[in-house]
Amino acid sequence: MRVYGRDSAVKLVHDFMIRDAGAATSPVVIFVGPRGSGKTALLTRLGEMLDQNVPYARVDFADLPTSPICDVLDVLAFELNRHCAAYGRIAFPRFIVGRIVMAAQVDHTDPAAARAQIDRVIEEHRKLPQLRAFLEGVTPRVLAAAGIPEEVGRPVPGLLLSGLTSWRAGRRIVLGGGQDWYVHQDRGLAGRKSLDVLAELNRRNRRPAIEGNRKWVDELMLAAFLADLRADFGEPGGRRSKRRPFNCVALLDNADNTSGRRFVDELVRAHEQRAADADDD
Repeated sequence: MRVYGRDSAVKLVHDFMIRDAGAATSPVVIFVGPRGSGKTALLTRLGEMLDQNVPYARVDFADLPTSPICDVLDVLAFELNRHCAAYGRIAFPRFIVGRIVMAAQVDHTDPAAARAQIDRVIEEHRKLPQLRAFLEGVTPRVLAAAGIPEEVGRPVPGLLLSGLTSWRAGRRIVLGGGQDWYVHQDRGLAGRKSLDVLAELNRRNRRPAIEGNRKWVDELMLAAFLADLRADFGEPGGRRSKRRPFNCVALLDNADNTSGRRFVDELVRAHEQRAADADDD
């Protein structure tokens, strides 16, 4: 779609944001035009309209020219929790479990010992101080990558933490569902335990130069991120949808560079995979 005016483009985005029982789509809309045609101005206008009304993220790939997909997802997770308190916090238990495991120092000499080590790491991060320390540890890197001033982004770890905290059985961190997802991955998979998959995630992430490892990690973590969004927003027409009548929005500027094209390609591929695995969604 070529950008000449803005009204029709804004309406198109609005129409795709609406959640109802008859429209369960999560489209990728690409606005095309030469430099100076107004693509960035359009995204700026959309951001102004979305702010404090719908959760949205703004990512400029000019600031992330060579960033891996997981780093882009970090920025999106932080940004989506900055702009719309009225929607409540968007928790990312599947994605955060994966990021915790990716950062762990694990000895894979003995597979059983590696699984036990990962299990201990996850268990430690069920405690509020440990998870808060983890989130605060990654915050400076994420804020720098997104160009977000530190004073603006400082509350985000607390927002993410509140989205992961259950008050029903005493204050505790809810990561179990996030870990369990790695068994089935919303694809009906079976036969492996979550710790097997998470051990493989850690091992592949530690060896990105080996062919296929980076792509495998990217696909798994993008799937986890999108599964978190589906769980947070609930099924169209459901009780949670009444409180969240619109989809969240990711505004991706300068997405025609290397990292931007890679991210968009993988996002489209993830949607296609989801459509193949869940015909009714």
